[in-house]
Amino acid sequence: MGSASSVSLSAEPLIAYETFRDFYLAKHNNKQIGRRLTLQPALGSASIEAVFYGSGPSGEPKKKRKVNQSGERHHLLNVTTFQMCVLMQFNAKERLTYEASPTF
Repeated sequence: MGSASSVSLSAEPLIAYETFRDFYLAKHNNKQIGRRLTLQPALGSASIEAVFYGSGPSGEPKKKRKVNQSGERHHLLNVTTFQMCVLMQFNAKERLTYEASPTF
C-alpha cells in the first residue's frame, strides 16, 4: 500500500472535499490570513451506506436479519478513508481482484 500522500480519492469524495474547502476558505480567509485546509487521508474516516443483496451468511438466523421485501440489507459502515476508497470501487464493479484494483 502506498503512502498517505499517494491516495487517489474517487470523484465523489474529492468533490465533497473541494466544496467544503471552498466554503471554509471563503468564511475564514478575510478574518485570518494564512489559513489552509489540508486533506490527510491517513487520519480520516467515513460513514458509508451499504446495500447487500442475497440471503446473507448461511449461519445467521433468519429472524436476526433485517431484510426488506426486495432482499436488500442496508448497513451503515464506519470505515477509514483508505477502506472507503477500496469499497467505493465496488460501485463500478461487482467483483475486484487484488491485481485489478487501483494502487492507492
